[in-house]
Amino acid sequence: MVYLGSKHFNWKGDSASDEAKRVRARCMYKIGKCEVCGSKAKDRHHADGNPGNNCEENIMRLCRSCHMKIDGRMDKFRKLKTIVKPPKNCTNCGKLAKPLRKGLCHCCNEYYRRNGINRPDFVGVSNTISSEVFDNIKKLRGEGLSYRSLSAIFGMSHSTIRNAFLKSSKKAPIKRV
Repeated sequence: MVYLGSKHFNWKGDSASDEAKRVRARCMYKIGKCEVCGSKAKDRHHADGNPGNNCEENIMRLCRSCHMKIDGRMDKFRKLKTIVKPPKNCTNCGKLAKPLRKGLCHCCNEYYRRNGINRPDFVGVSNTISSEVFDNIKKLRGEGLSYRSLSAIFGMSHSTIRNAFLKSSKKAPIKRV
């Protein structure tokens, strides 16, 4: 024979925890529609704030957002979202970044993580290459030097050099008549 409720040997009555009392409400009352907005309900709300009071008049079936509005949790949630920390300077490159990882921006942190050394400082280097420098780079590239070795020679990032080559290799579209 199965004993439920107050006949169960482990019944604690009013001395049970609040969570156990909420579980009782979940077992007693099935969910339907939200009593406030009419969408599908997910929670049971104790109107008087006492989880031990599980009478029908005290239980409201609510969707999560309506439950958070009634409890006041939605206001706390919105306040948490509005707190914005200002960006800080990266200790390696000086770029304003948020969030910092061990004082480094994302790029510097990834470079350090992969290579074990700090990222070379390219702050203040222009992403445009003059035509004379580009001609020198093109000549050295023709000799078989990689973009990385060229970046060390000319003091600019390898991606800047590679992008300059990609832009120069694009031809004007052919007009069809």
